Amino acid sequence: MRCFTALHDPATVSHRIRMFELWHRAVPRMKRLAITGGIACGKSLCGDFLRDMGCPVCDTDALAHELLEKDNPFYAAVVRRFGADILDRDGDIDRRRLGRWVFNDKEALSDLNALLHPEIKRRVTRWFEEQPQGTTVAAALIPLFFETGERLRDWDHVICVAAPEHLCRQRLRRRGWSATEIDERCRAQWSLTEKILRADIVLYNNAKPAWLGSQVETVWRRII
Repeated sequence: MRCFTALHDPATVSHRIRMFELWHRAVPRMKRLAITGGIACGKSLCGDFLRDMGCPVCDTDALAHELLEKDNPFYAAVVRRFGADILDRDGDIDRRRLGRWVFNDKEALSDLNALLHPEIKRRVTRWFEEQPQGTTVAAALIPLFFETGERLRDWDHVICVAAPEHLCRQRLRRRGWSATEIDERCRAQWSLTEKILRADIVLYNNAKPAWLGSQVETVWRRII
């Protein structure tokens, strides 16, 4: 009876609530940032600047590449769906060849997303959970944030990196992309305008890298 009384004693309950409030203030919740934007707009560069400022960054493109490696179970699933035509001479998945297929075939793209994105999402969730205690802000680069149905309420801030279309195309051509490949990739994504409207922070990568860096630094100071 004494234990029961202590558990429900108003003074004891009030003390426990106060202790929880003090703990919550002492250990602030880690803020989660999602970095998205159009193709070749500078998402990775934004991530690099954040890392330089001490922010841990998870790159979902890198996670996707890991899933396509030979020693990963998802390699076999992707090869079963798309066949040996996507393999190079060494038996590795040729990501550019796979990209040309899926970004010109909505059904194929949907199948690839269904195979990879649930696992990528699980890994991103686990990555955030594994951040060291005391981490105040962590970010994930998610190019298809809106396309894959991410919920805005799961993130503290959604940052869209934007750039003029002619600059993005210029950057992609320098990477060796053809005009057809660029058009196919752009058609498979939401328009940059739509992403800008839905994000709560927009950064513009339309000049030298230092210009984007200064914007990232300003955002970082306000967030922390």
